[in-house]
Amino acid sequence: MRDPALESRSPEFSHPALRDPEKAYIATRNSDLVDPGSKRFLARLRREVHRGFLPWWLMEQLSNGPAYGYELMDRVEREFAGNLRVTASTLYPTLSRLRSAGLVRSFYGKVSAGPLRKYYELTPPGRASLPAMRAIWGEMAQLNSRSRSARIGAKEAPP
Repeated sequence: MRDPALESRSPEFSHPALRDPEKAYIATRNSDLVDPGSKRFLARLRREVHRGFLPWWLMEQLSNGPAYGYELMDRVEREFAGNLRVTASTLYPTLSRLRSAGLVRSFYGKVSAGPLRKYYELTPPGRASLPAMRAIWGEMAQLNSRSRSARIGAKEAPP
């Protein structure tokens, strides 16, 4: 049950755009509809989610074969059309963490022209861990879907 007094004080309900989950990100990122404390929290939350998503996505990409760093950044840009930005300062530390965990290995590949490129590929333990990582992300997607369905159902239910 919604509490109108809480809604009037809560940043979550401070603007009509924030009541629509599809618009909440746009409103919080691109405007001053949310107080600065909430904006900082949401920015940190977004970084944490990306930090969890990126290793899984990289391993999925590398499951198709070796790739070098800038190639992976280009794939991010093509696949997510600017909705997910990955810079070298995010990509390479993530690849390094995967390498330290023994899930990815790197090697220098020969190219016909230009400098050597550092390629990354899955190790056998990395390939073996992919099903578990997929299951974790599938579980998170199901939890999100159930949560959204429950909220939508609660909004439609008569008081």
